[in-house]
Amino acid sequence: MKQHYTFLFRQFTGLLLICGISASLSAQFTITEISYNPPESGPDSLEYIEITNTADFGASLAGFYFSEGVEYTFGDVMVPSGAAVVVAIDSVVMFNNFGVQTLQWTDGALTNSGEDIILNAPDSSVMDVVDYSASSPWPSFADGTAGAGASIELCDPNTDNNDGANWIASTNDVGVEINGRKLYGSPGAENMTDCNLVVEFPAYPIGLVTTIDGDGVADSFGVRCQLEGVVHGINFRPQGLTFALIDDANDGINVFELSDNFGYDVVEGDRVQIKGQIDQFRGVIQIRPQEITVLSQGNELAEIISLAAEEELSETTESQLAEIVGVRMVDVSQWSASGSGFNVTFTNGITEYVVRVDADTEIFNIPPPGDENDVFRIIGIGGQFANDEPPYEGGYQLFPRYITDIEIIVSTDEVIKSRLEILPNPASDMVVITGGEKIDYIDIFSAAGKLVKRTFVQMNSANIDISGIQSGMYVIQAHTDTGVIVDKLMVR
Repeated sequence: MKQHYTFLFRQFTGLLLICGISASLSAQFTITEISYNPPESGPDSLEYIEITNTADFGASLAGFYFSEGVEYTFGDVMVPSGAAVVVAIDSVVMFNNFGVQTLQWTDGALTNSGEDIILNAPDSSVMDVVDYSASSPWPSFADGTAGAGASIELCDPNTDNNDGANWIASTNDVGVEINGRKLYGSPGAENMTDCNLVVEFPAYPIGLVTTIDGDGVADSFGVRCQLEGVVHGINFRPQGLTFALIDDANDGINVFELSDNFGYDVVEGDRVQIKGQIDQFRGVIQIRPQEITVLSQGNELAEIISLAAEEELSETTESQLAEIVGVRMVDVSQWSASGSGFNVTFTNGITEYVVRVDADTEIFNIPPPGDENDVFRIIGIGGQFANDEPPYEGGYQLFPRYITDIEIIVSTDEVIKSRLEILPNPASDMVVITGGEKIDYIDIFSAAGKLVKRTFVQMNSANIDISGIQSGMYVIQAHTDTGVIVDKLMVR
């Protein structure tokens, strides 16, 4: 339809010239660049539309107006042959970021998913129509929710600009970063001319693109690459994508997409290849996909990283499969299904851990799996929620995937606290264990159930050297003639 409009308009302007009417309407004004979803987290202030005079003479835009997309009527703006004029949602912000003077439209905003932009001549005839889209064959890298939020550029102004195949996402780096993403576009300047340009995604190991600098910022931020690994965990963002990808070297990265899944339904154990760009959010290094390919299914998961009692969640556990053992809930009231998820603090008496129960897991709506006296083993995907700008410090979390990731290893029901006195507790060298009756022998088990020390007593009290035992939560079993008394000991 757009080509038909153009043909009729050219016939019309030819008649005007024959009749000696002013040639200001005879120019062919063509929409040649659009920024519809710039990399901004709030209201878009960098949207713009570029219009080029593709005729071989200069002409005025006086009286031309947009009837779809945005609202604006041009004044007497002379546009030389081959030159362009830019209309933007905010001319001040455009100048501050691009360094170019633009006109500012009256009202409206461009839809991120795509819509018609219609430019009309003063007599209301259609000058140009572009029905852009965020979907193929339109360049996906222009979608701010899926990539860099680059503008899209018409490679050849003499081709049909209503065909997405004739457009390409701009690769012109303006030198400005917004929300950690580079700004790409060339408003008012020459467009790229090769729509067949292939964007390269070199293959890298995950460990190479997940290193950070002293402020916690990804060294490879903005790098386009191809990564391969095994999917770990569920999709923590069903309306888009959030899952961990771990490669053969046991290095992990978060895969994130706000509102598209690229045709992939997340299944733990899938081996996938992802082409995209390295990004970062509140410290979490992630890849924003442009393409996802499933290579195989049912692959083994990575070895679980088990943290010692003094080890904290950190960069080493980010986007990794990790576990904490021998921990208790600090406050069971924190377990409350609300919002997009809730945080529960666990401790082993030495280190505290934040466990994040995401609303998209099967765990979210269950009651607390125990109380403050129960001892747990918790498995999950390591994450981070630090400051919203560098330096990215702290904020590390553990995201359990399934109900089975939270296991009680010592239940309150098994503990008879009133019949054993353990002093001091926590302890680091010597500990005195006293019972209300003669104790035959005392066993000390790790939270994982391994016997680490046995001491024969034959009296109601014993001094036990624990200096050779690693820090952590332990279970004490005092064996008597009448049964077994169970209690807990924290070793510092």
